[in-house]
Amino acid sequence: MLAHNVIQVSAAPLEPQPQAPPMSNIRMVFMTVPDEETGARLVRDVVEAGLAACGNLLPGVRSIYRWRDEICDESEVLVLL
Repeated sequence: MLAHNVIQVSAAPLEPQPQAPPMSNIRMVFMTVPDEETGARLVRDVVEAGLAACGNLLPGVRSIYRWRDEICDESEVLVLL
């Protein structure tokens, strides 16, 4: 016959956690710029204005798109805000 050990655990009730802001207040912006200098200037201006906490520049993006009935193939920098 197996013996059953009973362990009683008591814990304090959990503290209420602050609620996250509604999702409608949070935005993620992805955009491309022609070079790192342009991206750095843009991100710096947005962060200084308090519109974003930070921004990221990801060089080495290749964009292929249609513009004015032509197919374009460009090296760009991805900006994340």
